[in-house]
Amino acid sequence: MPVFFPNFAAEERDEPPPSSWSLPVLAALDVALRACCSGDRAFGAIASRDVVVAWLNTPGAARFAATRGLPLYGAAPDVVDIVHDKAFCVDVVRRAGLLPTHLDACIHIVDARDVDDERLLSLAVLPDGVRAVPHRGFTAKPRRGSSGRGRVDLRNASAVRGALARLRAAGGVVVEPWLQRTVDVAAAWLVDDDGAPVLLGTSRADVSSAGVWRGCEVVVDAAGVPRADHRHERALVEQSRVVVAAAAARGYRGPCGVDAFAFVDHDGVERLRVVELNARFTGGLLGVVLAAGRAPGSRFRFAPSTSAELETLAVTPTSLVDDRSG
Repeated sequence: MPVFFPNFAAEERDEPPPSSWSLPVLAALDVALRACCSGDRAFGAIASRDVVVAWLNTPGAARFAATRGLPLYGAAPDVVDIVHDKAFCVDVVRRAGLLPTHLDACIHIVDARDVDDERLLSLAVLPDGVRAVPHRGFTAKPRRGSSGRGRVDLRNASAVRGALARLRAAGGVVVEPWLQRTVDVAAAWLVDDDGAPVLLGTSRADVSSAGVWRGCEVVVDAAGVPRADHRHERALVEQSRVVVAAAAARGYRGPCGVDAFAFVDHDGVERLRVVELNARFTGGLLGVVLAAGRAPGSRFRFAPSTSAELETLAVTPTSLVDDRSG
């Protein structure tokens, strides 16, 4: 039997999860995680294994597994630390030529030791000779962060100075333009024990204006695979596979999600940009797993939140909410 270690937001605090959840959204994620590791779902085989299942494989999760005398499901924390770094994804898409040259010139990787306000503010400009990229300022994203939290608006110098210690502790930052996004999407993957990437599905994400994930929606295709209902879905699968394969080559195994968004470029063309690999379970991955196998054409929304402006879904291993109106 698996032992669950749902260390949500472990990028920020590598601590054991509490004995009970103070936030309903975390309680819902916990229930959904366990549901995805049961029955005939994508991670159902875990139900018969004596392993520790963490949300994110950190040193703290590994220590917990060791005290139980159990292996940690998935990749070792040192591998996770490499591929979960946002700089890893930037490097992979650069090498694969998936970034337009003019946008690539505006994206900067800054190591923790180089994080200071002058350095970050100096990068918050379009380089000379670069075509105008439609944006509303530059942002600094922590290289190891959770669900879009922790980014800093580089138009606000005082906010930058106040965030320096936190950004250094996050391993540095990715500085990039804050693009005018038209849609946020994600691909859910499983890297099997042999290192082969297995697509679980894709989803259309609901995110806040700051990029914080709030939920997702899928439409189930004729084969029972959940898909993002968007014209960039095929490109999302192809480009995210490149990132996941690179992570697998570095030794990553287990669940992961690749986040991307579409934006309208300077020439009026809408393009897709893959932005990060989450080397762990994700909310979007849980939504995909819970939707898999439903009737073709089913529309499924997963939003583990009690926020008043969102539709909430009560998710349990035996009771799932399904909307087939679309």
